[in-house]
Amino acid sequence: MPTDNSVNILDEEALSLFKQLQSQALLVVRERFYQEYGFNCQEREIGNEELLFLFEFLTAALQFGLFQSLTDYLNWLCSVQKARDISTKYLRSICHWLTEFYQENMETTEARKVVDVIQQASKTLKKKQQNPVLIYHAWPEVNAFEAALICGNYQKAHEIVDQYIQLGYPLTDIELHLIQPALYEIGEKWQANLVTIAQEHMATSIVQSIMSLVLQNFPAASSVNRRILLACVSGNNHSVGLQMVSHSFLLAGWDVQYLGSDVPTDTLVQQTIDWRPELIGLSLCFVHQINKAKNIIEQLHTKLAHHRPVVIVGGLAFNSYNSLADVVGADLFGTDAKAAFELANEYSY
Repeated sequence: MPTDNSVNILDEEALSLFKQLQSQALLVVRERFYQEYGFNCQEREIGNEELLFLFEFLTAALQFGLFQSLTDYLNWLCSVQKARDISTKYLRSICHWLTEFYQENMETTEARKVVDVIQQASKTLKKKQQNPVLIYHAWPEVNAFEAALICGNYQKAHEIVDQYIQLGYPLTDIELHLIQPALYEIGEKWQANLVTIAQEHMATSIVQSIMSLVLQNFPAASSVNRRILLACVSGNNHSVGLQMVSHSFLLAGWDVQYLGSDVPTDTLVQQTIDWRPELIGLSLCFVHQINKAKNIIEQLHTKLAHHRPVVIVGGLAFNSYNSLADVVGADLFGTDAKAAFELANEYSY
């Protein structure tokens, strides 16, 4: 079975052809699905969003050799469906139909690698999903904090955070050892169909509100005369981790511009050019967003040359596959807010 190191990536011409065929492949798969299972099938079929994600992970495997990220996504999707009593036959059928489509529509030897990658990835669906998420030491109150978030009990969640504030713990530690493990666990429970999307979103909303409020309890240090711009790349709506990073730098006296989630590339590049920070932090949640980060760094290098700010990257995608930092051309990679700040301080600007 191919690994990240053994997958033969496509050359530029073959990759271009693969991308050109994507829309047609999607139409063919959707038509085959409804021919096979009907419009009124009782089970939830693979939706358009899942199919688009599948293509993006497949593209990452073919462009950068990131085969493991493709298999991880397929097995994650399979586990989500199993938890909801959805048959894996749908996903297996889609992989089979994609193989047939590319066998019929791609003639070059280089392009036929697509078929091999899909076939090999589909074989991994029999394997148990391994969660690559980096979990930090959780404090004793994590379970109670998590329960409060799931129930929507803002007051209880805030009381737990306040307890640690009163004990003198720094905000970065509270976020790393209380908030982050609780959110990871809620995400795992959503995957296992134990909490709803509404509960997951509510938990995130409560956390962001509490984090913004308690920040006022920790006055910032004197200015260090350094600037950092932070943003989630386009398509990444998971911004809690990046908000934690912003707190680390704010409290240490850095001048921070936090742009939040899903920032368009052109807007982000222009803001960097206008503000000229020493450091820019990019957050990726999924591997298929890798081209967004790579494009940002390339544009900054082209437009600012040796004046380009130092680029530090982070997020779930990098924690799962830390070799991605080199792929996108980043200078630094931080596993969490605390590590990102330490790396930034050690770097020679």
